[in-house]
Amino acid sequence: MTEPQSSAVFASHVKQLLADTDHKKDLCVYKKIPLIEYTAWKQQFSWDALYGLRYAQSFCNHFNITDNILYHDTNIDRADKYIKEQYLE
Repeated sequence: MTEPQSSAVFASHVKQLLADTDHKKDLCVYKKIPLIEYTAWKQQFSWDALYGLRYAQSFCNHFNITDNILYHDTNIDRADKYIKEQYLE
């Protein structure tokens, strides 16, 4: 495939993704965590910290969440605020 053809294919895929409203909606859906489960996780986080896990990393691992913004956050206060805004019921 020549470069112009591959660029056209890529552009077509991008156009389709941008037009797909269901896909856009799915990108903004966050898994909702009940407060009781969040509280239980916070109590066990100390053990994860002893094993070298970051706060946000522990949360993502525990609840099987893929969120690169959260996962790599190293600030506990900022991560906790994000968790509360995006993930708690």
